[in-house]
Amino acid sequence: MPFLHTSMACMLAAALMSLPALPVQAADIADTSGSDDSGRLAASAKSAESSEFPESFISRVSLDHQHSLRTEFWSGDRLLSDQGSLLKASLWSQLKVDTGDAGQILAKGWLRQQSSQHVSVPAPARGALRELYWRFQAGDMQLRLGRQLLAWGRADGVNPTDNLSPRDFRLLTPEDSDQRTGSNALQLIFNSSAGQFSLTAMPALNSHRLPLPQVTGIQLVQAEAEHQRAFALKWDYSGEGLDASLSVMRGPDLMPGLNRVSMTAQGLQLLLRPARATVFGADLSATAGGLIWRAEAAYSRYTDSVSADSVAMLQPKRDQWMLVAGPEAELGGSTTLGVQLLMQQVRDWRDPADLPDTLLHRLAMQQAAFQNQTRASQTGFTWRLATRKLNDSSLAEVSGVMLAPQRAGLWRAKVDYALDDRWHLQGGAERYFGPRSHFFGQLKDNQLFYLQLRAGF
Repeated sequence: MPFLHTSMACMLAAALMSLPALPVQAADIADTSGSDDSGRLAASAKSAESSEFPESFISRVSLDHQHSLRTEFWSGDRLLSDQGSLLKASLWSQLKVDTGDAGQILAKGWLRQQSSQHVSVPAPARGALRELYWRFQAGDMQLRLGRQLLAWGRADGVNPTDNLSPRDFRLLTPEDSDQRTGSNALQLIFNSSAGQFSLTAMPALNSHRLPLPQVTGIQLVQAEAEHQRAFALKWDYSGEGLDASLSVMRGPDLMPGLNRVSMTAQGLQLLLRPARATVFGADLSATAGGLIWRAEAAYSRYTDSVSADSVAMLQPKRDQWMLVAGPEAELGGSTTLGVQLLMQQVRDWRDPADLPDTLLHRLAMQQAAFQNQTRASQTGFTWRLATRKLNDSSLAEVSGVMLAPQRAGLWRAKVDYALDDRWHLQGGAERYFGPRSHFFGQLKDNQLFYLQLRAGF
């Protein structure tokens, strides 16, 4: 796959030269500013002797990079289509440029080539620049500017406070974290003895990208959250045996809903756009009694979720609160089990089944499914059982979520085996279940299994 490697390198190099955007977590790429990179930088330093930059500046620049080349077989896509099996090759890269006193530049991105059998299936994206930001430290203050991945929450799997990191649920990748897409943001971070305080401002925060069902006579269109700014404040505390945070976010909801209904020459058109949300969140992680306890809660208020010309046909998203809490235990050896209780309560909920008109009932049920507000109350649990064997060279994991009273949810299984320090072989499967009117049930056609061979370098 040399063309993928070369294309990714060119894309990241061009982006860095233009210095557009920013952040990623600092721990994502190891800090190699103190390592011996002189051999790697010798050629660039020599060619820069006659440039405008002084030699002392060039000598302070260090570069760290990591890449992952992946070849995969998938039994289908994640577009709710009848797409058959397909093959995919991709290159995932991340790099860090440390310029010393001038700060660091961090970037992440991927390129892929994927087979496709049906012209009705939209062509997949060929690549994405997930992160590209500049990070500058001045004493206790840190500035991050650019395209960033901002993942919030300490619960396992379901995170009610994770409202700044949109995902593309259509992307074929075994890991949930790889579905995250970055957003342009300015972030100020202040570290003190009382904890870490952060302020985040985004000019436009887009919502999750969802697979949309194909319905005869109905066209579903997802619109971006254009000009919907987002602001967030967060306090983080880390102490001995306890991590916690409090946060508030004002901006577009990550989960889009039906915003407007209109008639076109092609039939009924349903526009999906996110509601305006204010989310108050809290989370904690604590060690006690030999267990790791995690809890996360959020109260969300919504406004302007439905256009004025569609109020009679659609229900706006209702205010709600959600709680996820539970322990993780070691069962002996390298086996862990985590179980969490999940609760959701929707205020002033109205049953879509009460609508007499067939069309209104159908639209209301679809709206409730998109927004995951199919009941006034939902209770369930998440689980994750994982074990490592063969001197930690193999990992087997089963996880999922189950919601009542509709018995809807998702389960996943995967096995990852390290052939050596560079090569990994992974296989897995995922299955959605529940009634079609539920958020998970509408994704039933995305039952998949996969095989992946990846190499890191």
